[in-house]
Amino acid sequence: MIVLEYQPTITPGLDAEITKTFHGELKKQGLKIEAGTKVLSGEKTSNGIKIKTETVKGGKAQTYEADAVLIATGRRPYSEGLCLEKLGIKVDKQGRVETNGKY
Repeated sequence: MIVLEYQPTITPGLDAEITKTFHGELKKQGLKIEAGTKVLSGEKTSNGIKIKTETVKGGKAQTYEADAVLIATGRRPYSEGLCLEKLGIKVDKQGRVETNGKY
């Protein structure tokens, strides 16, 4: 599993020592972190998904192939105007999608 992150770290608000330890633990679990990387495009292929990236500094290009992609952006919900209620999706007062608490 690979995490592509635009920021220099996946935990920008944490202390540097904690971040280093956390990244080390994730790597032990088999997670590869590519920080300082921006995603340029994603394309569905017959084998899955092809993701084209480049480094934020220097612009070094890289291509990844994956079975699935999870995209997580931002720190606040942008659900207004998506007509989620028409799909039966409930949101709270802050616009976050309500869950059953199991996640």
